[in-house]
Amino acid sequence: ASLVYSLIQAYNLLSHMHLVPSTKATDEDLKSFHSSDYIKYLQQINDNSDLEKHNEDELEYYGLGELLSSCQIPEKNNTETFKPLFSNENINHLHQEVKNQYLLCYCCVNDSNKVECDIPTAYDCPLITHIYDFVKTIAGGSLTAAQHLVDETANIAVNWCGGWHHAQRDKAEGFCYVNDIVIAIQKLREKYDKVLYIDLDIHHGDGVENAFLVTKKVLTLSFHKHGPGFYPGSGALADTGSGNGKWYSVNVPLKDGIKDDLFFQIFDSVTSKVLHVFRPNAVVVQCGADCLNKDPIGTFNLTPKGLGECICKVLAWKLPLLFLGG
Repeated sequence: ASLVYSLIQAYNLLSHMHLVPSTKATDEDLKSFHSSDYIKYLQQINDNSDLEKHNEDELEYYGLGELLSSCQIPEKNNTETFKPLFSNENINHLHQEVKNQYLLCYCCVNDSNKVECDIPTAYDCPLITHIYDFVKTIAGGSLTAAQHLVDETANIAVNWCGGWHHAQRDKAEGFCYVNDIVIAIQKLREKYDKVLYIDLDIHHGDGVENAFLVTKKVLTLSFHKHGPGFYPGSGALADTGSGNGKWYSVNVPLKDGIKDDLFFQIFDSVTSKVLHVFRPNAVVVQCGADCLNKDPIGTFNLTPKGLGECICKVLAWKLPLLFLGG
């Protein structure tokens, strides 16, 4: 977050926005989506990140654990032992930048190539100190932004540290400990009847889709990579919601290497149809940057300019709009 803030400062963008201090989410805020048991467990382990002092089965149940640095798997027909792509020294950087459960297909590397690996190295949500305080801060930022839209003190609100779209109701997943997106959408629905959620992250927004799977009041629209071995494995074209929410989950699975022109053509076509049919009262956009070219995990070939065109299209709708990171 501090790096993003510094970048925004360097481009003198702060002069074009009004900075608002965020308020930490309360227990009740978090329980508007997450289960009481999960929240209670995060409270219990808040002050201790020593794995040996916690029940291993409980940690696994709630999606928490230790992220190992190497699985030491040799390449086929090669006795060389591969060094880990990420080490303990930069594990914090890994926690921020990589959102691929088990690090599938990227866990081992030699000097010249990456090696596919289908063996889980460890959990993808390492136990961190003050985890509950962290969760309240992340969710609080998105809630504060959503509240300003509800109060009509802003038409556009941004929380660039939000967008943790993999967290499930009762567990952490995909480096996401809290689903601030779902909690913020719940807040928006206090005023806005129908909310459109758009996910631009290269990974499918499974946690958000699952949260609103059976309602027609929130339409989830995700543009993402979909293929064997790529996390989270959901988000196929045929995944369209369930029960009352049937047809209110829209997934656009894409292949490697897609470029700006084709991506925007698809985005423009799909969102125009969704806007016409669903007619949302507010919009939430998760702006995951791992769809940009040269991302260490992502395999799309998009540029900031290309994504910017998508954002400009959404802005042109003139609807209450919440932008989140990812």
